[in-house]
Amino acid sequence: MGAAKFILSDEDFQTEVREQFAEIKKLLQYNLPASNTGLENELFDTADAINYLKVTRRTLYAMRIKGLPFTKSGTGKIFFWKNDLDKYLGKQT
Repeated sequence: MGAAKFILSDEDFQTEVREQFAEIKKLLQYNLPASNTGLENELFDTADAINYLKVTRRTLYAMRIKGLPFTKSGTGKIFFWKNDLDKYLGKQT
């Protein structure tokens, strides 16, 4: 093997790369399609969506019944894209 190589980068860039890898890992783990709404989009599971929207589980379920977009993984777990939640609630992103 050759000599070790190092790359210098700032902390913000490293944090962003870690977050992107975590999202990719979640997508691969649950075999979900990637959203085409941009890089700033974030994937939430049910607990994350409840915390983000500040609603109860029952309210989130009622919102799903009324048309809140969600994605189901191959295992049946439900996920929500942050941009879809914002769009449903009329928030500007």
